[in-house]
Amino acid sequence: LTTKTSVSLTDLTMKLLQMKKNRIILLFCVFIFNTFTFSQVTDGLFAEYLFNDGTADATVGDVDGVVSNAYLTNDRFGCPGKAYNFVTGDQSVIGLGNNFNDEFATPDLSWSVSAWVKLSDRSANNSFILAKYGSDGPNGCDEHQRQFIIRKSPAGKISLTFYSRLTGPTHYVVASGSTSINDTLWHHIVINYDGSTDAESGLARAEIYLDNVRETLFIEGSAGTLSNIPVGTAHLSIGQAMGSDGEVCNPTRTYHWPGYLDDFKFYNRILLDWEVDLLFNVTSSCCDINTSISAGPNTIYIDEEADGAEYQWIDCSTMDPIPGETNAYYFPETVGNYACIISQGECTDTTDCIEAVGLSINTLTENNFNIFPNPSKGFITIESYHINKNVDLTILDP
Repeated sequence: LTTKTSVSLTDLTMKLLQMKKNRIILLFCVFIFNTFTFSQVTDGLFAEYLFNDGTADATVGDVDGVVSNAYLTNDRFGCPGKAYNFVTGDQSVIGLGNNFNDEFATPDLSWSVSAWVKLSDRSANNSFILAKYGSDGPNGCDEHQRQFIIRKSPAGKISLTFYSRLTGPTHYVVASGSTSINDTLWHHIVINYDGSTDAESGLARAEIYLDNVRETLFIEGSAGTLSNIPVGTAHLSIGQAMGSDGEVCNPTRTYHWPGYLDDFKFYNRILLDWEVDLLFNVTSSCCDINTSISAGPNTIYIDEEADGAEYQWIDCSTMDPIPGETNAYYFPETVGNYACIISQGECTDTTDCIEAVGLSINTLTENNFNIFPNPSKGFITIESYHINKNVDLTILDP
């Protein structure tokens, strides 16, 4: 349920002052905690790709994804068209261009990536989830543009590979988790990278969470000198590696992700345990209710009625339901702001508040009434199908 209301700071302060001291302290603490929780979940979020609108457009940030041979499918909640399927042999990829070097490759800075992943081929390894990686040689992109890779490693674990030089193979660290993924279930991963430390031969730079559990890490491979992730020109890509020209690298290799990917979030800081927990426990009911609303002469109405939907109009000044007003339209009796709660199955949403102005008295013509018997000996019946309220009638004898 989404509700919208407002209250002035003065009104809020006066209401709080009328409460007992212990109540004030309790409400103040709850208010601060809720505000802190919300800001921490979104704090530092510089790009987000939820795929909920049937595209790879950014829901946070201004870099839209370009989809190539990846196909919309059900997400982890079973909601259709809200995740992407990456098919082996189709070179499926979502390209994000040569972007986010400032976030991923600035010396000593930290970043985090959250995503949901699911395999269709349980045996596949060395499968890229997210990468900024253009390799050289006949099996690569014929360039030296290695920066980082998040993948299911050759050992079958979720891993982060970060490079200290674009030439790559002689200067890198592969930090891997301890849990193998060998099923076809949805899994939540979070990768934290802290560029400010060189401890444990670079292993301390990485944290990996798998399904809300922080993994015990080991160095799956390393070589050369440890330094910062370099600035490169390879395109950031989801599900496959792309070179600086925006083309898929090594299409005949097994670098592609064979399965499903969803809900990518990029942060310019480290995520904490409780924040990972919040991201892991996000719920959805596949609600897609059209809440658009319009106003006309003497009426406000839902733009598009849904099959099986139920309606309840509310007064936005109090957010209280208006008794008896359960149609997809409402004839306000007074000027004000009104909204409608729409329920469809297990889904409930609320429209924006809309102002009803310009109310007038409806003109009723003789065609609106049936009067009988006529002529009459004293008793008459007045019948109308156009009045659904109590009215006062005055009959004048000319």
